[in-house]
Amino acid sequence: MRVEDATEQAYKNGYEKGYADALGGWISVENPPETYRDEYGELIPFLVCCKNTVYPFRAMYDGKNWGDGIGVLKVTHWMPLPTPPKGEQK
Repeated sequence: MRVEDATEQAYKNGYEKGYADALGGWISVENPPETYRDEYGELIPFLVCCKNTVYPFRAMYDGKNWGDGIGVLKVTHWMPLPTPPKGEQK
């Protein structure tokens, strides 16, 4: 699955079901993404916020836990990653 397709699917999973909160489109961790693997079985990255962190960052959900490749995270909110810019990237 292309990143763009995965991002679109993740938006549909969250936003169409009314999970996005009114502040910037963040979705509560109480409503995890339904689609979190691409067509090759790879985990799809999401933008997440954790308690006591200053900036959002990238993490994956495995159907049970959120992680960053190093350990399990205590995520409070998530959203799909934005679509990458189109055109030539340098």
